[in-house]
Parts: sequence; C-alpha cells; structure tokens
Amino acid sequence: MIPEAEGSDKARDEQFKRAEFNAQWQEKFDALDREERRAQQKLEFEQTSKLNALEAQIYALQQKQAWAAQKKMQEESKAGKTPDMTAYAQALSAVSPEAKVLTAQRDELKNALQTAREKLSAQYSVKRTDLQNQRDDDLAKLSQ
Repeated sequence: MIPEAEGSDKARDEQFKRAEFNAQWQEKFDALDREERRAQQKLEFEQTSKLNALEAQIYALQQKQAWAAQKKMQEESKAGKTPDMTAYAQALSAVSPEAKVLTAQRDELKNALQTAREKLSAQYSVKRTDLQNQRDDDLAKLSQ
C-alpha cells in the first residue's frame, strides 16, 4: 500500500470520528436546550395565568370607577349643573384601594416570575457548563 494513501485514510477516519463525536454532543446540547425551553414555558404558563387574572380584575375595577364617574357627571348634567370635568378626570385617574392591592400583587408576581426565570436560567447554565466540560474531556481522550 502507498504510504500517502495510508495517511489520508487515517486522516479521513480521524475526521469521521470527530464528526460523529461533534454530532453526538450537539444532540446532547440540543436536548438540554429543549428541556430548558419546556421548563421556561411551563413556568411562564403557570405565572401568566395568574397575572392575566390580576390584570382582568384591575381592568374591571378601573371600568367600574370610570362608570361611576360618568354616572355622576350625567346626574349633574341632568340636574342642570355644568359637569366638573376636572373632578371627572381626577375620578378617572384616582386609584381605588382595591386596585392598589391588586396592582401590588401583580407587581409582586411579576418580580417573582422574573426571579424564577433567572434561577431557571442559572440552573441550565450550570448544566450547560457541565456538559461542555464533559465534551472537552471526551474530546481530549479522543485526540490521544
């Protein structure tokens, strides 16, 4: 056999082994990424349901407040008084105590969600680093 041909066969085999190695590890990284996305989506779904409910309650309170202010303005108009638009605007912009409580709960939930996202991201960052270290160790073994 020709020595150059043996060298090229050996180089081709080495490239093939490396390609298989990289493909196997890429599958592991892809699986970890999918797992992280599923965990993020689960977290988002659980929390956004609660957030949406709070948002709906806050909106309902605001609409109730606007309706009451408009009703008052209509009553003043029917009584022959000129409606006080400043009072109407203030009534619309005022935040009811119930809405303040709900807004605080919503903000707390948003902060908790952000904290949970960051913790989840940190967990998967550690897993990804461990996987990369494993791959590097296996690559070093392969190169020997």
